[in-house]
Amino acid sequence: MAISFYGCQHLTPIYSPGGQPPGRAASLGRAVGQQIRAYRTGLPLLAPLGGVKVKDMPLNYRIWGMQYARQEAQVLTSYPAIADLFQSDGVDGRLLILGEPGMGKTHTLLAVAEILWQRASRNSGPIPVLVNLAAWAGEALEPWLTAYLWEEYRVCQATATTWLQTAQLTLLLDEFDALSSDRQRQFTKGLDILLRSNANQTAILCCRRQVLEAGGITFSYFNSGVHILPLAAQQVKTYVLAKLRCSLAPH
Repeated sequence: MAISFYGCQHLTPIYSPGGQPPGRAASLGRAVGQQIRAYRTGLPLLAPLGGVKVKDMPLNYRIWGMQYARQEAQVLTSYPAIADLFQSDGVDGRLLILGEPGMGKTHTLLAVAEILWQRASRNSGPIPVLVNLAAWAGEALEPWLTAYLWEEYRVCQATATTWLQTAQLTLLLDEFDALSSDRQRQFTKGLDILLRSNANQTAILCCRRQVLEAGGITFSYFNSGVHILPLAAQQVKTYVLAKLRCSLAPH
């Protein structure tokens, strides 16, 4: 089994290239749920100490206004609130997660992904799939995504193409910051084309705030964003003390 970009093992293939058994979307959904939970457990903010899981460090998010007008003073304080924003009218499933390096963009993406996966499991909504953009080398985006779905999830080409064209997947796009500036601009153009051509396609993308402010990149077809606010000193102190108590407690 290969090692994934979050340091976890890839999942067992869901089905073979020639087979498309009934319930393949449900199979992908189960695999994605396992993957998201495994990745979240592996992140430093969630890793257990001595077998004891430490509670999430609370993060705060300021809504980032784009085409969809919102008061930028509004602050969200939970992952369900971000998921609600993502699914709200006007945002329509197109959201940016902005923050400085190490502020918790991937952490937030995976937490929201787990909520979206739970909701999709209950309501037959789009399945959230994690996409590592560090692997993108300038290819046409839709064929690359089709190949990526095979490599990561063993979804055959015909099924992947159908799911992409009918917006049955929510694309969770991480590692945009790992691309060069030229690649970032190239990818943004490709993503704009993909989103413009399919009004129902949903996506979340993580990137540094400076990319929008100084990089000359605009995500024209994203409707809103959340910006991770710096942690207060007391938040960090409380969290570190909680971790120390867990590590020192008898097991």
